[in-house]
Amino acid sequence: MVKLWHILAMVVLVTVLHFGAVWSGFYDWQFSTRVFWFDNVLHVLVGIGFAMAALFITERYRLSGLQTLFFVLGFVLVGAVAWELVEYIFFTRFTEYAYWSRIYSPSLYEASSDVISDLLGGAAYLLLVWHKLPKH
Repeated sequence: MVKLWHILAMVVLVTVLHFGAVWSGFYDWQFSTRVFWFDNVLHVLVGIGFAMAALFITERYRLSGLQTLFFVLGFVLVGAVAWELVEYIFFTRFTEYAYWSRIYSPSLYEASSDVISDLLGGAAYLLLVWHKLPKH
């Protein structure tokens, strides 16, 4: 069902949207208006990508519906938390580059919001494709 190129396309899409927003000044505009939403949209897309990757993995195993649900959401959660840790390490070790690339979470609240957005994206994708998944 999920092809590797679907996952890679999602990675490319999120990367292009993120750096397009950096280079166009869109993130700066959002910071000036104090209305932040674009990063959450990107994290929803990342959550979809993580869910796609999890389903790509589960296609090789005969999992029940409940096992698939827990595996996919767990995979999304672990991926989201791992990404936030990478952002934190990048920010603490390479602060100038983190600011330039906008790859950092300025607060625990923002990092938590990112993780929740990832989970929402993963759950939404799972809901959309649930009827197409094999039932074991």
